[in-house]
Amino acid sequence: MFQIKINREKCNGCGLCAKIHPENWRIMDKKAHAVKLKVRNMGLNKKAMDSCPKKAILITQI
Repeated sequence: MFQIKINREKCNGCGLCAKIHPENWRIMDKKAHAVKLKVRNMGLNKKAMDSCPKKAILITQI
């Protein structure tokens, strides 16, 4: 299992995460929100994390 954390102070609401993985990412109140904070595999969430220009997404194994 993996846990997704978003640093909302760093997030600039660019929406790249939502474009890469629209099934799990939404932009609400001008900030990124993950639909699922715990996932079995990183999949496209890793690509969303890697593309974040502010490095506001962190995925860790739990």
